[in-house]
Amino acid sequence: MDLSLEIHEYTDSLEEMFEAFTCPERLDKHNKLRCEGCSELVRAHKQLTIYEASNILCIQLKRFRVGVFGKVNKFVKFPEKLNLKV
Repeated sequence: MDLSLEIHEYTDSLEEMFEAFTCPERLDKHNKLRCEGCSELVRAHKQLTIYEASNILCIQLKRFRVGVFGKVNKFVKFPEKLNLKV
């Protein structure tokens, strides 16, 4: 399994990045969802979850942001063992 996690200003650890990754996202305004039944744009919520952990997990930390020049240069704390059951 491969995951790409964003480094935000408010995330200092890998656990916080996973929390931000799985946080519900509201789809409205410019990113509304098209309803399959009526074909109209509607508000919705989207949430990503990990139901079953794989034996091998590759994590990519996104160090570049759109519209920002240069890389994100930030120290990220990560545990020796990662608990995905939280």
